[in-house]
Amino acid sequence: MPTRDRFIATCLTLVRVLIGLNIVGAILAIALFVATVVFAGPLESQLAAKYAGRIAAADGVAFVRFLALLVLPCAWAIHRLFAALAAILRTVQGGDPFIADNAARLRTIGWSLLAIQLLDLVLGAATWWATARGLDMAGWQPGLTGWLGVLIAFVLARVFTIGARLREDVEGTV
Repeated sequence: MPTRDRFIATCLTLVRVLIGLNIVGAILAIALFVATVVFAGPLESQLAAKYAGRIAAADGVAFVRFLALLVLPCAWAIHRLFAALAAILRTVQGGDPFIADNAARLRTIGWSLLAIQLLDLVLGAATWWATARGLDMAGWQPGLTGWLGVLIAFVLARVFTIGARLREDVEGTV
């Protein structure tokens, strides 16, 4: 039975906006990468002037390129996560969320969150690399919250799998 839950409708709208912003972010990352190729000379000159020979300007350009490219797999994982979440929200709106497809969608969310966490570790290593070479960097710290989110998503996927199976069994006996 379809529901007119304003909270779910608002969440679905928010997720759609976030999907769009994620796409814009990926496009901007590609544009940044291209800009570092097209304007490599002026960028290296700017970095050489800023750091006054304390770092190799080519290292700075390479780091910016790496960060721009790192955004792309992250954007892909975020897109998969939001697409699965939007599909779950649509089933909630439709009044039938406890289905096997949503268990699969929760697994997709779990895998997406895991990919984001692993990419965060790559960012941490890149931050260490850049800091070791003298580049000005914001600090990086590992966080446990994201890893907890991965665990919760996989546990909920298992709960939904069992719940959907039990529901099918009940419907089959009635």
